[in-house]
Amino acid sequence: MEAALKAVSPLHLINRLPRIPYHIFHCDEDKAVNIRQHSDKFVKEMEDHGFDITYDVVSGRGHCSLTYRMKLKYAGYILEAVGQGK
Repeated sequence: MEAALKAVSPLHLINRLPRIPYHIFHCDEDKAVNIRQHSDKFVKEMEDHGFDITYDVVSGRGHCSLTYRMKLKYAGYILEAVGQGK
């Protein structure tokens, strides 16, 4: 199982990821996905490899529970990526 997870894990595929802007959101009270074991590690590796990455930690929220402000920010990143924002 560990080998299968590594085969699809972005953390283990950093050298194969495209050089595009990345935006990571993680809620700090997420009980399903540990922020220190996942997003913190991934973002650090991306930074160490020179990727353009923005990391938004959402305080006081659980898994996939963005605040209204963070939902707007998320939508803005998507619109910007497709040339419709800012």
